[in-house]
Amino acid sequence: NNHNMAKFVTVLVFLMLGAVVESKCMWGSKYLCSNYKCSYGCYKSYCWSQCNGFCSIILNSGHDCYSCKEWCWLQNGKKKGYAKCSKNEDCTHIRNSPCHGSCSL
Repeated sequence: NNHNMAKFVTVLVFLMLGAVVESKCMWGSKYLCSNYKCSYGCYKSYCWSQCNGFCSIILNSGHDCYSCKEWCWLQNGKKKGYAKCSKNEDCTHIRNSPCHGSCSL
């Protein structure tokens, strides 16, 4: 239906415009930046990371996630549950851990 196609095109344009922004990581200097150009850090006492979801498929960005603002809460290492933190640096050792849930905009 035309309404769904319009929504899809709007999201696609938004994601592609994000790719034009040149910075080391999408969330800037407020959070840390990994070697894959992914922002990560501590927000509301839980670790989060930029991730590669739908956007990486569309833009074919590989492991780098600088071009889209997709993110997820991080899994607590080998334990189940969300990773807790009090500052951005608390999340460094798990920045490449799997998402605890889905990668979303």
